[in-house]
Amino acid sequence: MKYSVKAILMRGGVARGIFFNESDLPQSTEERNSFFLSAFSSSLDCQNDGIGGGSLTSNRIAIIKKSNNNADIDFTFAQVLPNENKVDYSSNCGNMLAAAGPYAIEAKIIVPKINNDKIKLKIYNKNTGSSVNSTFCIENGTVKYAGDTLLDGIQRKYSPIELDFGNAIGLATGKVFPTGSKIDTICGIDTTCIDAAMPIIIIRSIDLGLTGLESKQEIDDNIDLKSKLLKIRLQAGILMGFDNVKDMAIPKICIFTHPSDGGTVAARYIDPIFCH
Repeated sequence: MKYSVKAILMRGGVARGIFFNESDLPQSTEERNSFFLSAFSSSLDCQNDGIGGGSLTSNRIAIIKKSNNNADIDFTFAQVLPNENKVDYSSNCGNMLAAAGPYAIEAKIIVPKINNDKIKLKIYNKNTGSSVNSTFCIENGTVKYAGDTLLDGIQRKYSPIELDFGNAIGLATGKVFPTGSKIDTICGIDTTCIDAAMPIIIIRSIDLGLTGLESKQEIDDNIDLKSKLLKIRLQAGILMGFDNVKDMAIPKICIFTHPSDGGTVAARYIDPIFCH
């Protein structure tokens, strides 16, 4: 059956995704997921028969609606898992949250005042059951995209978007340290399992035999590393209170080391087996 839906392809932060107005989508979860998987061509590596880009950061979905939850809009994040024919709703995505406010204005779900130069929207995140405040620039009642803010990973400067997550502790597990410990030794490697906005496993690069400054390609091509990280994820997931996380987008993994170019730490974010 042919099914067409209005959508907007948007970049938020260092990821991009497809934004939908919830009222335009099929009501049943089964029909909705079937539509998403077909649209993204999720069963193909290169996804050249759909809108997916072959990586997790380009297989993201945001579903927006006018809110009934003491907020301006409701936000639902969905992650299409390439090659797995699955839509995962267990995760959260700050990148897509950054674009949620601008989308709401583009889709005319929210109509800002003409004489204001900024707008602050309260977004209810249905994935986590929490609210996030998004503040961004507007001009003549529309989103102002041009600006002087440079974000690492993006080549040009744009207008900033500020997200205030408020109390984002334990949203998925109920605890900041869901295992009950600050340090857990998993597969012989010291880790910190933490739930702050996102369930994540933090590991020192040296403990994985890495410098921590490897490129995305070097990490993605390291088969032994990916096998080791998968084993850690599976065990950490159980310790954090999840079931089998093999087919889930969480927990993520963060590999860190000393900085080489300013900042406090240098980090590589694994999402969940490929470098972000």
